[in-house]
Formats: sequence, structure tokens, C-alpha cells
Amino acid sequence: MPHHRRILQLSISAAAPASGESYLTRSLEERGCTLERFSVKRSVKALSIARILARAPDFSDYDAVVAIGYVGAFAAALRARLTGAQTPIVVLGLNLATRQIRTGISFLDRAIDETFQRVDLSIVHSRNEIDLFCEMHGFDKGRFAFAHWGYDLPAYDSRRFAERAPYVCMIGRNNRDFKTFCEAVDKAGVDGVIIAPAYANFDFAVPERVEIHRDIPFADCLSCIEHALANLILVKDDDRGAGHITAVSAMLLEAPQIYSDVSVLGDYFIDGVTGIAAPVGDADAVAAAIGRVADAPARTARMTAAAKDYALRWLSHDATVERQADLILAAIERRPFETVDPDWSAAVAEMTHAAARTDPAG
Repeated sequence: MPHHRRILQLSISAAAPASGESYLTRSLEERGCTLERFSVKRSVKALSIARILARAPDFSDYDAVVAIGYVGAFAAALRARLTGAQTPIVVLGLNLATRQIRTGISFLDRAIDETFQRVDLSIVHSRNEIDLFCEMHGFDKGRFAFAHWGYDLPAYDSRRFAERAPYVCMIGRNNRDFKTFCEAVDKAGVDGVIIAPAYANFDFAVPERVEIHRDIPFADCLSCIEHALANLILVKDDDRGAGHITAVSAMLLEAPQIYSDVSVLGDYFIDGVTGIAAPVGDADAVAAAIGRVADAPARTARMTAAAKDYALRWLSHDATVERQADLILAAIERRPFETVDPDWSAAVAEMTHAAARTDPAG
């Protein structure tokens, strides 16, 4: 009879302890695993790490520890090193949503990098993050795997933007280039809607045709995307992940999308097939893309239909969780894994070639 595996999910949350099932529970149970959750309340990094060191269950009682996020990864790796536990450490969502763990003192920073080496597998949501973390902390590239972020569109009944005059929208928090959005909207001669956090700083002239909403409900955000001429995801640089929630939502809502041509978004879009890429900071190119969406309705309809099919196949909750669960089992069993899902790579190539045959002009 096969060994029934125990897995500990370790997280730092706004509210602790974690309650209810993890999104990984069902997929791991189907693979003969029991998932237990342990969470500490989010605080300053040092305190969150100290709480995990002091309170987390004994790692040696588990077949794997799945740590969520960058700080959780460091805390899990440090605890494993200090206790001598040989349990595989898997990290999910290794993105830099907080400041890098660094002291500026060379020998301490070397110790931090050495601690991160205790991680057996890091699952990231964009391939660019592999290079970023290898450069940042000396990670081993062979211990990384790329798995898309995805979810299923929730039911919602907001019609907040249903009757609004035609507009393009941009929604988000981290790394958003609202300045280029405003410039592009002005050049394209269309209205713009921005949904931003309360702390977002608009230190530039915002055109009259652009309205700004702050921290409105998620259902209203979905209404905004659904009824827009196009959803724009413009970022300032390629050093941080951004826009995956709005990207997947818009695909499922069949909203046309224009996005910055950066690798963290290129893993989710196929330029000219599921969205239109524009260079970072290039308001003229973004304005031209808005024009392409508005002036070619048949081509735009093909693009949004392709994007929805793509999201349903590769960016659904089930598809993304299945990939993550398979990788966790590979780490437990110490067996090789594919850094990038070869089936997804083949599907992207086929969609690109098919689109080129259908619409050679792009």
C-alpha cells in the first residue's frame, strides 16, 4: 500500500490562523496527500519570520513543506537549516511583492543567499522571475518551474459601467504605468477609466477625459473590464510581476487587451492572437493599438474569442492547480520535472501559426 503523504502549507497572512481548505487541497488529495495549513499573521518581515521559526510544526513530520511567497520561502528555508530537517521545501508564488531581504552587510547577505539554497523547488508565475531570483540570491535555475497563475471568473452582478460612454480602462496596483495610459488615451481621443489603490500617486497632468476610481469592489472592476472597448495593462518595467488577475479576467470576459511588451506578461499573452503588445512607455504605440481594436471589429472578435479559449484551457483554476500539484509531487519524489509545461509551449506555437495563416496581416 503506497505511503500516504503529509504536506504542510506555510503562509503569512493578513489574518491568522488560516482556516478552511487550501486551493491545493483537492488536487493533492487526489494524489494521495493530506494538506495541513499553518499561518502566521503578517507583520514586519523579521517578526513574521520569527513567528514561523518559533511556532511552525516540526518539518520532519511531513513529506514536504509548501511555503507561500518570498518571505515565507526564506522563513521555511531558515527553519529547515536550523533544525536539520531534510523535508523538501517547495515555494509557491516566489514574487517580490515586498522589499528584498538584504542587510547591506556582505557576510550577512551571503548567509541570506545560502539560506535560500535550501529551497528544493520554486514555482513562479512568470519565467522572467527565474532570472531575477537567480541574479538576486544565486538560486539554482534547475530548481525552478514556471506555472501560470489562473482562476475561474466569479459570478457577479455589478453593472456600474454598463451604461457609460465608450472608454478604455486600466486597473491595478503594482508597477502600473498610469502616465503612459493617460497620454495614450489623449492621443487616441477616447475616454479612459482608471481603477487604482488609494495610495496611488498621480504626479502628472491627468486629462479631463480620464476618470479615476480608487479601491472599488472587485465586482465593479469586472464590470469596468466587461464593458470597456479595451483593457490595458501597462507596466513601468520588467522587474516585477503585474497584471495577471486583470489579464485572465479580461480574457474570460472577452474584452480586447493591450499590454506592455514585457516577459512577465508575455507568458500570458500571444501578441496579435490573444492581445496586442506595445513597447513600455510608448504612448504612440498604445494609442495606435487602441485604434486597431476600434477599427477592426472582426479581427478584434477573433482575438477575444481566441483569448477566452486559451484562458479556459490554460489559465483556469483546475489547469493551474494541476500543474502545481504535479510539481509538488515531483519534488517529494525527487524526480525530474519540466521547467515549462511542454504541452502549453506546443499549444502556443500552434495558435501563433494558425493565426498567421488566418490573418497574415496580423
